[in-house]
Amino acid sequence: MKRNLLTALAIFAAAAALTAFMAGNAAAQQAFTPVSPTLPAGTPANVDSVKVSQLTLDALGSNWSLFKLADLTSDDNGYAIPKPELAEKAIKSAVAGSVKSYIALPIAGEIFTAYDTDTMTFAYNVTGDKLFCDSLSGLKAVKIFADGSGALFKTATKPEDFKDEYVTILKDGAVYTGKINPSEPYTICAFIKATGRFNMINPAAPAAGPQVLDPMAVVETGSSSSGGGCQVGFGALVLLAMAFAPAVMRKARRR
Repeated sequence: MKRNLLTALAIFAAAAALTAFMAGNAAAQQAFTPVSPTLPAGTPANVDSVKVSQLTLDALGSNWSLFKLADLTSDDNGYAIPKPELAEKAIKSAVAGSVKSYIALPIAGEIFTAYDTDTMTFAYNVTGDKLFCDSLSGLKAVKIFADGSGALFKTATKPEDFKDEYVTILKDGAVYTGKINPSEPYTICAFIKATGRFNMINPAAPAAGPQVLDPMAVVETGSSSSGGGCQVGFGALVLLAMAFAPAVMRKARRR
């Protein structure tokens, strides 16, 4: 009886840690709605406004992405996202200072025509509280790479800056640089070039599928109040719980 109880507790600890991460992230993700954004005058001609599709693991398959399927999981909505330990490793490598929480968006992609020259939008309508910033200058969006490294998107304060590896906030079809109201709607819009380093498509992938893939995280730093998301450390909690489970099970078997 005691052995069975210890085993059950160990398994429960690992499952509870992962469940807590998934629930917090999925609830925040639902606030992000993919859109084809209205881009202002002055946007470079090679930027395509497209509505990206969030992908499931089945849709992603084993050969579209540079990510290993073992490093991905499904959120509560069924979409593919990097596992918390990979996401947190990337965020911590990209963001200086303390990181309070983050929202990891599902892997998204889309097909578009001028593969060699075009840059595409990864845009989502969202309320201000999920942007974790007081204004555009404080926005921190992190690109998550397949090797667990990360990089910050640069901030585009004018349409001429709408290019690869940049991100902006739009409101009413214009770049918004004013104060972010937590309850008002905005559009966060990232830009990724098909042939750039931020594209996580596998070069060997078939030509008949998505041509640009991106997992991105919106990050909250410092001591500002959180609008929801995953507290940093959930990845470590999952790993600790999973590491603890076999030890408890071995101890239980010896008794």
